[in-house]
Amino acid sequence: EGISLENFKSAFGEYLQRTDVKEFFQNERPVLFGKSISSIDIPFLKRDLGHDFFDKFLCHRGLDLSSVAYCLMDLGLLPQGLESGSKMMAHFNMGDVAHTALEDAKNTAKMYFKILASTST
Repeated sequence: EGISLENFKSAFGEYLQRTDVKEFFQNERPVLFGKSISSIDIPFLKRDLGHDFFDKFLCHRGLDLSSVAYCLMDLGLLPQGLESGSKMMAHFNMGDVAHTALEDAKNTAKMYFKILASTST
């Protein structure tokens, strides 16, 4: 159910071209943020929306929570063993993983801010 991929692509492109959205991103293509975004989300977006669409509207860089966590574990700023979202959520006492797109997105953002707070000096 839902809208067709072509309708989504059209609506998403229109949204990204809105003046308020472009102003928010200071006329730069948005950088996507997520957990494992480099290995899962960006390849699917490029496949489903097309490389031309992706390159026109979205920055090729992504902020990947999993990569940030691995780096901070290597630096000793986070304890070892936080390789998965569920392990990070347990570490930060955030409850269980819901495994829905919206809840995963919210939890990923919350984990990012918790990581920033726990590693800032």
